Amino acid sequence: MADLRGIILRYSDFGESNKVYTVFTRELGKISLVARGVKSAKSKLSGVLQPFTYMEFSTIKGKGKLETIASAAPLNAYYDLRLDLNRLNAACHFAKLINKNTEEYAPIPILFDFFLASLDLLVCSDDPEFLTCHFEANLLSFSGYTPVLTNCINCGSTGSSLFLHPWLYFDVENGGVICPDCFLHMAQSVGNEEDIYRYKRIASGSAQIMFFMLSGEYEKAKSKKISKPLLEDLKKLLASLMDYYF
Repeated sequence: MADLRGIILRYSDFGESNKVYTVFTRELGKISLVARGVKSAKSKLSGVLQPFTYMEFSTIKGKGKLETIASAAPLNAYYDLRLDLNRLNAACHFAKLINKNTEEYAPIPILFDFFLASLDLLVCSDDPEFLTCHFEANLLSFSGYTPVLTNCINCGSTGSSLFLHPWLYFDVENGGVICPDCFLHMAQSVGNEEDIYRYKRIASGSAQIMFFMLSGEYEKAKSKKISKPLLEDLKKLLASLMDYYF
């Protein structure tokens, strides 16, 4: 029998009365566990094993490849998230992203800790849209795709010479910002419009906010006066990056 802690990412039916649960753990990474008879109304586990619940499991080796859940107790069920549709959707989004972008038995302790912290922030009434941006930006970073946000990846301009511009451009393929002067030069020298498609125009404020998010300065990022258009700009940039890398 083994004891472990993890966050339930998803589940699927397995036979007539069983379910397979995908669990994200700190020590083992993503693993699969089977709960036998859980679909029965008499099962003590049926109401306990819920998505994005932080659980403590006891498992036993079964006849198949998957270990069987012998008992489970919630350490944090995050019930309050289920009372707000926007927060519930955000939590489900986090779980889906981790499930999609991690491999089984490939632990990423920093991502596990970040996932728990993000769920805690959701409970504390942080804005779900902003927190989703924070989660996606850091997931990119933990996966090895940290964007370059403080200097032009073409000419190297940085600081006030870069952020003096209200608008910058982002090279999705090469993962970094481009100053307007470099973008204009590139646009003039590139004949094929498809080759320039990967450059996204972004507000310089979006780059600054994402930099704070990735530097562990979430509170500083949150303290900025973020208008609805700026938040939408940040969401579009992250959507482009997520589509390209994931």
